[in-house]
Formats: sequence, C-alpha cells, structure tokens
Amino acid sequence: MPKCCICQSELGDTAQYYLLPGRPVCKQCKHHIDVLIHGETDDTDFLKAYNTIHAHFQNDIQDGEIKKRIKKLLNDNTERVDDANQQQDNSKIGNTLINISFIFASIGAVCCFAAGLYYLSTGSNYKDDVTLLIGIIIAIVGSFLCWVISLPLKGFGVLINNSEITKKATLEMRDALQKLADQNDDE
Repeated sequence: MPKCCICQSELGDTAQYYLLPGRPVCKQCKHHIDVLIHGETDDTDFLKAYNTIHAHFQNDIQDGEIKKRIKKLLNDNTERVDDANQQQDNSKIGNTLINISFIFASIGAVCCFAAGLYYLSTGSNYKDDVTLLIGIIIAIVGSFLCWVISLPLKGFGVLINNSEITKKATLEMRDALQKLADQNDDE
C-alpha cells in the first residue's frame, strides 16, 4: 500500500497527489504544501501548515529530493513565520487588555451595586432620606464610574490590535509596490 512521502500515512484508496513522479502525498499534506507555496491564507492557517510540515520534515521524511525541496520551502517561509508569531503575540496582549478592562468594569459595577444595596438596607432602618439617596448614588454612580475608568485600558488594547492590522496592511502595500517597481525595472 502506498504511503505519503511526507507524513508516512497510508494512502489507501484516497486521491493521491505527487510532489515528484512516484512520490505520492496525502490530501492534507498537499494542502499544507499549497499553503506554504502560495501563502494566501491567514496567519493561523499558515502557521498550522508550517508547523505540521516542519514536524514531518524533522521526523518522517526520508527521501533525499523531497527532503531537499521541503527544506527550501520551509526556509523560504521563515520570515513570514516570525512575523506571524510576533503578530499573534501582540494580538494576545491587546485582547488580554480588553478582557481585563471588561472584568474590572464588571467586578467594580457588581461591588458598587452590592454596596449601594447594603447601604440602602441598613439605612432604611433609620428612615433617613439622605442615607437612601447615598445608597442609590453608590449603586448607580459607582457602577458607572467603574465602567468609565475601564475605558482607557480597553482603548489601549484596541489600539494595540489596530496597530497590528495597520502594520500588516502597510507591509502588504510595501510588497505590492516592490513588485510593481521590479516589473518596471524589467521593462
């Protein structure tokens, strides 16, 4: 039974693709190779394809010519892998700040609301209008202030995420302009 020349899985009756004549690959490895060659996917899919092929490169690939071609393909994509890993790290930071701001606002609002209710319940024994008013102010204004105070932290997290999107778009524009300049130089 034929085996995939990359992952060494048995191909059985599945559709076979070939990297070289007589060197079949499975559908999944073919997809990963196509992602690495064309690179027209998001960073998550690209990193998954790169890491999968890299793991097979280190452990499973035996053939000399296939191994040589895969090594070149992996080396050609090293820069994009580094950029994708950096972008994911920065995106994690931005999303973490956004989540922390939400948690801070939620906990603060719940605590202020509970404190206001507690103040209302203890103050209502004295039938004092000022105590009731203070309890309402703590519950409503305190909750609102917790939300307002968390906004700069959320804004900073969104700013980090947006700067990564802008960086990615700028790099894509730079690459497109470089291709145009190279085409003009060839003419």
